[in-house]
Amino acid sequence: RPLRSFFTDIGKLNLLDDKEKKLIKSLGINTVIDALFYFPLRYEDRRPLPSVKLAKVGDKVVLKLRVREVRILKDDRYTAEVVCTDGTEYISLLFKYKKTDFVRAVYRIGSEVFVLGKVKSFQGKKYIVHPQLLSEEERGSVLPIYYVRTKGEVMKISSRTRQNRLRVALQKIARRLTPRLPDYMPRKVIEKYNFPPLDESVLEVHTPYDTDVKELNRFADPYHRRLIYDDLFLFQLSLLLKRKETEREKAPKITLSPEKFIAKFERSLPFPLTNAQRRVLKEVLTDMSKQHPMNRLLQGDVGSGKTIVAIGATLAAVEKGYQVAVMVPTEVLARQHHERFANFGMKVELLIGSLPQSQKKSARMRVREG
Repeated sequence: RPLRSFFTDIGKLNLLDDKEKKLIKSLGINTVIDALFYFPLRYEDRRPLPSVKLAKVGDKVVLKLRVREVRILKDDRYTAEVVCTDGTEYISLLFKYKKTDFVRAVYRIGSEVFVLGKVKSFQGKKYIVHPQLLSEEERGSVLPIYYVRTKGEVMKISSRTRQNRLRVALQKIARRLTPRLPDYMPRKVIEKYNFPPLDESVLEVHTPYDTDVKELNRFADPYHRRLIYDDLFLFQLSLLLKRKETEREKAPKITLSPEKFIAKFERSLPFPLTNAQRRVLKEVLTDMSKQHPMNRLLQGDVGSGKTIVAIGATLAAVEKGYQVAVMVPTEVLARQHHERFANFGMKVELLIGSLPQSQKKSARMRVREG
């Protein structure tokens, strides 16, 4: 019951406006729980460097600057230069716009700006080409970056606007609703690995505070580690539940002595089975003797002898009066398996796509007749 509210339709959330709801829906985020677990792809550090002097050439940095001069250039490469300083060193912002009115309007002399860009240098002077001017919500913090490619009308909105709108919406949901998120992880697991609570982890992933960005982008911080563990834990749990569900289903019991059958089967072969083949075939035959369906994956390198194990299991079923269907991915393999299985004295029918309809019909009829 505590989880029911987390499956509320996003469209019914009063804390989001219509534009936010439309964007979120276009990304396949339909419920509150979808939104909380729609995690960032990466993070960008939007905290400004203390000074321009610390900005290294080649680094992508955020700088807090004051505009000193705006120059309109008659240059083949750049059309405008904004000279800025933080009080310790000067740096130029260069632009290639055909119309420079935008530069004059945004970078007014004496105004304070926060810019993001890659630092370059020419003749000892630092500069940034086409820096990104940061809005208030984009600066001064570690910013989560989400996947925002979508379809329809929403794609007409710029990627940056979509990113900002989605981030604001998801952070509103996280701040308001994560405190009510119940923690399903057993207490002893949390204590064993020193994990933070689930609600705190989800909130911190969406709204990181004073965290090492490199650690965040490696998903190595405690909050990501908790959520990654949860993902694997729940996947493993789903497999166990599926196994329990399979064990409740009924299947014919093919009862025989695995040791005697394997010895008899091996005598019919021109080569001895390997120890691994004997062991796996025994496990398969043991599974086949149970009252529920077998759910087993046999893995091995090419040429390691998987097919002979399948032939042994097939023979065991045929000896008890059952039919066996063998499916392979290509017609070439189907023909090869048809020939190999037939060599063991079994009646084998080949059913492949390229057969004429009349032959397919005849094969199906013979299968029905046993």
